[in-house]
Amino acid sequence: MPKIVHAAVACLTVLICNVADAVPVTSLPGSTAYRFASVQFRGIGTQTIAPGITWSTDAVAIYGWTGQYYFEWNGYWNAPFGMPYIATASPTGTMSITFDTPVEGVGAFLNYERGGDGGTIGPGVPAVIAVYDASNTLLESTTLSFWTGDPNSNDLGEFHGFLHSSADIASIRFTGSFIAATNLQVVAVPEPGSYALMLGGLAALGFAVKRRLKS
Repeated sequence: MPKIVHAAVACLTVLICNVADAVPVTSLPGSTAYRFASVQFRGIGTQTIAPGITWSTDAVAIYGWTGQYYFEWNGYWNAPFGMPYIATASPTGTMSITFDTPVEGVGAFLNYERGGDGGTIGPGVPAVIAVYDASNTLLESTTLSFWTGDPNSNDLGEFHGFLHSSADIASIRFTGSFIAATNLQVVAVPEPGSYALMLGGLAALGFAVKRRLKS
């Protein structure tokens, strides 16, 4: 088989076998956006984001909030992009977003409480986001460290998330230091037809190369 076909088959094998780990990302092109309903919830409980996607918290948190939220040296939020947001309401609480059907990628526009000099975080608690598979095994995590540069800034933050080579992400968790999130982005598992199209394209490529070598 010609080298070009071997290379193409190898690339497809990587896509199908999903050998890579989850990696932190700062954008998710081609993702689907989800908006949190403006329910102004504060407490411990669960909320449905969309069919098969659920928010929950193990400590007091807010969901679908549009009021002001203060992050000390990272400024304020007043519904960034005009969207309600979610946030932990304690320095050690954890919010989770779980998927009935695991996904390939997930992320959100974030901010968190950053303490005194812009270089320390809250009361010594890191702001961590992490993704887990359906067996509750950690796939990847990252600690937020960005600084908006102005304690009087409004609706600033950064997009952070994760992308996996397979649909193994069953949940994303936000822990510590008053993390807030909005504009949830999700990359779902490709439709089976996507792989069928790729296989068909490779077959056509192999046939064309074979004919060219014979001529």
